[in-house]
Amino acid sequence: MKYYVCEHQFEGFHAKTAFSKARLDAERICEADGFRPLSLRADETDYIHANALKKLAGHWTRRNAWADMLSGLTAGDTLFLQMPVLYNSMLLGGVLQRLRKNGVHIIALLHDLELIRLCMLEDFDRKRKFRMRAEEEALLAACDRIIVHNGRMAELLAAHGIDRQRMVLLEIFDYLADGAPAGGGDDSERGLIVAGNLTPEKAGYIYTAPEDVRLELYGVNFAGAERENLRYHGAFAPEELPDRLRGGFGLVWDGPDADTCRGTYGEYLRYNNPHKTSLYLASGLPVAIWDEAAMAGFITREQAGITAGSLREASEIARSMSPEEYRRLCENACRIGRELRRGAYLRRALTEKE
Repeated sequence: MKYYVCEHQFEGFHAKTAFSKARLDAERICEADGFRPLSLRADETDYIHANALKKLAGHWTRRNAWADMLSGLTAGDTLFLQMPVLYNSMLLGGVLQRLRKNGVHIIALLHDLELIRLCMLEDFDRKRKFRMRAEEEALLAACDRIIVHNGRMAELLAAHGIDRQRMVLLEIFDYLADGAPAGGGDDSERGLIVAGNLTPEKAGYIYTAPEDVRLELYGVNFAGAERENLRYHGAFAPEELPDRLRGGFGLVWDGPDADTCRGTYGEYLRYNNPHKTSLYLASGLPVAIWDEAAMAGFITREQAGITAGSLREASEIARSMSPEEYRRLCENACRIGRELRRGAYLRRALTEKE
């Protein structure tokens, strides 16, 4: 039998962000392909500020919840889970290792890895860095197949000792939606669309963008004031966004600067597949992405957008291309968008190396 883990810890949380969209889409794809759900409703007890003894007890509580849920799996079964695990325990790796020794085939889909994102920071707390790295490496070591974002992420994980032969490349996250992309491309102004968390800590580039770069903003935590080149359209649930976005190109950018991507979030673009890329393509919008991002190669290969080293360069390229060039980019975005809307990429990854 095939099973997928369905965690409910953050049910109803982040309703107008993409936090849960990618995970829920993966669950829907699995269920449509014959996987059965194994539900885990997390204990909401806060162990972060507890003393060492209570923290250890919390890890055992979580470990036992996982062990109980997985106790019915037997040799020949397949288990699909998503990382990061929401209801985490430093003891979970041991539970999964025993399952694997007993003949259960374990597949993990990676969303975010602190091993890559936070643990690369020099000023990150050493104890937390060691613990998080050990937890994630233990989980990865217990998996038969690991679905990673792209080749760069695979290379980085291999450098951390993860077997490259067990990795499968996702290429891009799916974005389930009914019907076909409507095609939200606007050939009149070709402004850059920013959809997501607009907080200055993550998207500081919005607030430092040159006045000749038009940004169409959608999302939570907008902390500025509208200007002639900044237009805020509000926050919407991920399911609504594909029909709401209007502009020329969906922008994939992160960090404090408009001139490049840097900082924790900016550097992370070198390795991850931002879910907003999938949102834009599922909306029929071509993408404008940092030319050093891991996904820049995908966008270039599929001719579904443009790459640039700064926001001003992206805006200039967008405005200067001919209507025919822009139309071709939109057509290619719609082509990929149709695949994303039906879950083609995860389905392909799930069947690879079977």
